Amino acid sequence: MRRILSRTILLMLFVGRFQSRKPTAAVPNRG
Repeated sequence: MRRILSRTILLMLFVGRFQSRKPTAAVPNRG
């Protein structure tokens, strides 16, 4: 159960970062 929660949190953080940056899919990885 804890692993699932950790994965969910990581996914949420990842999505939040992606939405906050929105590099127009021009730079997939930029630190």
